[in-house]
Amino acid sequence: MGHALHLTVPDGLPFIDFEREFDHPVADVFRAHADPELFRQWIGPRGLRTRIDGFEFRPGGAYRFVQRGEDSTEEYAFRGVFHTVRENELVVQTFEYEGWPDAVDLEYLHFEDLGDGRCR
Repeated sequence: MGHALHLTVPDGLPFIDFEREFDHPVADVFRAHADPELFRQWIGPRGLRTRIDGFEFRPGGAYRFVQRGEDSTEEYAFRGVFHTVRENELVVQTFEYEGWPDAVDLEYLHFEDLGDGRCR
């Protein structure tokens, strides 16, 4: 189970911090990011179907996925590169929406074991 999402959005900075706790071991939550079939199932928003076109979850590996609504032919494509992958600890990756070229986000995913089968 996932708990409430907490956001920190500092004024005047191009930075957003997302934080969420899960009632699952850190290895399971990491695997949900690493396994393309699991990633496809949870990546949002709801109501969109996701197709994985490529997913090389390793340093230097690339990914691309495409989403579209159940009753729509319009597609939204996203891509990026995995720069750092440390199992159950850290992923550094880029994220780009192909509909808005030349705007690339740098994302840091920290996985923290909280004990008792929980993580942040």
